[in-house]
Amino acid sequence: MPARYQVMENEVEAVRRTAGICDISAVGKLRFQGKGLATLFQGAFGNFQGLTPGRITEHRLTATGDPPIRVAALGVDDALIITMPGQSAPVLKAITAVPSDCAHGVDVTSSMAMFRILGPNARNVLAAIVLEDIGPSAFPDMSVIQGRMADIHGMLFHADAKSGPAYSIYVSRDYAVYVWEALLEAGHDLTPFGMDAHSKLA
Repeated sequence: MPARYQVMENEVEAVRRTAGICDISAVGKLRFQGKGLATLFQGAFGNFQGLTPGRITEHRLTATGDPPIRVAALGVDDALIITMPGQSAPVLKAITAVPSDCAHGVDVTSSMAMFRILGPNARNVLAAIVLEDIGPSAFPDMSVIQGRMADIHGMLFHADAKSGPAYSIYVSRDYAVYVWEALLEAGHDLTPFGMDAHSKLA
């Protein structure tokens, strides 16, 4: 993940004017599946209210009180957890320390790429490659969907940033370059930006 592609101030201005894309694949990604998943998360987070498919919630680990992690409910017994970079292993260890008969988790950080698309035109960019309805009523803030994106399977998060509309697309690393190029070709003045600009926009 480069710190910048050009002068940082130019990247920030471009994102705020139209839209930008940033590679944030280093964030931690944990896939949890199995019956009793809500019970497992209740033990790990303490205030967990259950999985609502299609929704994203934020929680802190009861044992550590670390920075919030996001839990995306892909189904009633299926979830993707997003952590800060470098935190997937300790978060996985903390959650799986809670006794469970059926639910289990796997670290998928190395197998999944993640791109964040920010800016007022972000939805229009994604609409060019995403088959599902991502209009405001069908896909509100703090939502997740799975489906075809640039003709391959992926996941799309909608979690707005302090700077405005924000989406994150998750695909297999095998297709990362292909999806990155498909997004850039979708138009709408999409500008690549680095982590320095991301820290100001996110």
